[in-house]
Amino acid sequence: MTPAPRAEPGGCMIAIAIPTITPRLERCALDALDRTTPEPHRVIVCYDRTHGEALDWAVKQLTDQDGYLFTMDDDAVPLQRGWLTWLLRKAHGRHAAAFWATARGYPHPLGALYEARWLRSWHIPTFCRLGHFDIGEYLGAALPLGSFIAQKADLRSLPWWLRGCDVAIDDARRPIFAHLGGGTIGHTWFYRGKLYPRIPTWLWPIMVRRYLARLA
Repeated sequence: MTPAPRAEPGGCMIAIAIPTITPRLERCALDALDRTTPEPHRVIVCYDRTHGEALDWAVKQLTDQDGYLFTMDDDAVPLQRGWLTWLLRKAHGRHAAAFWATARGYPHPLGALYEARWLRSWHIPTFCRLGHFDIGEYLGAALPLGSFIAQKADLRSLPWWLRGCDVAIDDARRPIFAHLGGGTIGHTWFYRGKLYPRIPTWLWPIMVRRYLARLA
C-alpha cells in the first residue's frame, strides 16, 4: 500500500482499491492511473484474497482523510486524464457512482466510487457475496439515494482492441474507462472447454500504454 499524500485544500483524498492476482495487469492499472489521475489519491493494492474479501479489507484501510473509495479490477483502466473528477461530479449528492452496473442494476465494483463516510456508517460493510447478492450488490441494494451509472460506448466507434471490452463513455461520448472483460459481465470466448479474454492479457498493457501516450 502506498503512503497517503496530503489532500489539497478544499479537496478530499480518494482511496483507490485494486484487488489483483496478475502482476502484469496490476502494473498496467497502476501505470494508467499514474498517467490519468492528477487528483489527490492513494492506491491500495489487495493481494491474496477473494474479490469481496479484498475490497472489505480496503474499506478497513480508509482514513479520516479519505472522502471516497474507488474500487476497480486489475484489468480495468482509465482512458482519459481527469476521469476521476468527472466521476466525482456524478457522485455529488449521492453515495455512489459507477462506470457499469451489475445484472441487478447496482454499481459494479470493477469501476465504482463510494462515499467513505457512508461506508464507515455501516457496522460491518461488505462487498462479499451474500445470498443471491453478487460482489458489491449487498451494498448497492442499500444505497438510499440511488447511484449514477455511466453510459456504455457504441463498440463500433472504438479502436479494434477495445471492441471486445466493456467501455464507458463521458458526456461527450468519449471513452473514459475500460474493462478487459470477464467475471459477471462476460466478454470472453469459449474454446475447447476454457474461457479466454477477447484479447490476450499480454497485449492489454501494450495497447493501453499506446492509447494513453497519444492523448498526452
